[in-house]
Amino acid sequence: MVGGLAYHEHVRDQAQAFNTGYFNSAGQWIVSLPGPNNLINLNGQTAVTNAVTPLYPYAGVDRASIAKTTSYGIFGQATWTPALLEDRLHLTGGLRWTDDKKQGTLLVTNNFAPVNSNGSFAPISFKSEWKRVDPMVNLAVDLSRDIQVYGKFSTGYKSGGANSRSLNYRAFDPESISVFEVGLKSEFFDHHARFNIAGYTGIYKNQQVDFSVPYFCYSAAGAVIACPGAAVTTRTTTNTYNTPEHGRISGIETELTLAPFAGLTLTGSYTYAYVRVGAAVDPFCEPLATGGCIVDPTPRAQQPVNTPKHSASGQIDYETSLADLTLRGHFDGAWDSGSYTSSTPNLPGIPNPRSVPGIVFNTRVSVGDIALGGVGAKLTIAFWVRNLFNEQHLVARTYTTGTGIYGYFNDPRTFGAQGTVRF
Repeated sequence: MVGGLAYHEHVRDQAQAFNTGYFNSAGQWIVSLPGPNNLINLNGQTAVTNAVTPLYPYAGVDRASIAKTTSYGIFGQATWTPALLEDRLHLTGGLRWTDDKKQGTLLVTNNFAPVNSNGSFAPISFKSEWKRVDPMVNLAVDLSRDIQVYGKFSTGYKSGGANSRSLNYRAFDPESISVFEVGLKSEFFDHHARFNIAGYTGIYKNQQVDFSVPYFCYSAAGAVIACPGAAVTTRTTTNTYNTPEHGRISGIETELTLAPFAGLTLTGSYTYAYVRVGAAVDPFCEPLATGGCIVDPTPRAQQPVNTPKHSASGQIDYETSLADLTLRGHFDGAWDSGSYTSSTPNLPGIPNPRSVPGIVFNTRVSVGDIALGGVGAKLTIAFWVRNLFNEQHLVARTYTTGTGIYGYFNDPRTFGAQGTVRF
């Protein structure tokens, strides 16, 4: 098998919020509604608060950027079954070559031009290219007609880029992962049951992590100083860095499917996932009352985001024919043990809570294959309910110094109907 891909994207981003702040001519942080073309003299620096025309004129521009991505890939794999062990041995090898090119320009951060390396305020551009070859090797053995075990090694990567929430549009490198997996695939009860299980472990390199940084002011000489008469803010000012320390993942995935009789299918799954993010030193400094700032040299491991340690799901599907109609029913539920919403590590006296565990059920009933006249068309009518029992729990929780613990709930019970015509 051989394949390829080509991808090109050219986008413009502009985000506006009523509480977006800006610096006034005295260097003070103001939460207000500035005009789109205000010129500000900030400690000897002159800049335009908005390098773009706001889509909505009565709110500041939180951030704005232009980005272009071009990606090419070629991949292929082949399987060899040697003439031994009654053809029970299968060796599969694969390769993928990727070429990613990215470039962009950061126009606005917190309703102000970003900060260049020389301390001036002006749009910043970046341009980078990454090439990568990722291998895959899989060895599978048929223990019997219905049972197969396998071991697989593979690598992958996520391309680099630049964070449009940053102050200086600093480029970050790709992150990569190497994973070894072993597993079992099986069928039994005369193909009425299927059980699959897999265990994996792997190492992350150059993980991409985010750090927030205060929007500092600069003196006329380009030195970092505390903004006069203003509280330093970290709002939407985030840079992405690569961790020097390796991270690790490991876990177990299981799936059981039962088809006890025609029309009925029962499915259940369970996943255990462990993720450790490599420790890194926050590269940004905290302001000092005497002026300037200091970097905390303590390496801290950030927390994995949106990755519950335990999760499980199950579903029931039933289908039967009634005269010239087909009746289908579906019921499912999903649960997880909670996950972190923010990657900020736990610090002494500063908790970073996980989301609250909860289980949500959904259902869907449909009547299909309804003949429409003599044109050969078939109508399907379906009715569905999401969050059937109106379960409410906090699916995200975060801690900030000023706000404390806050979060938001899952969606309430919702109903819907759908009609589909097939010709």
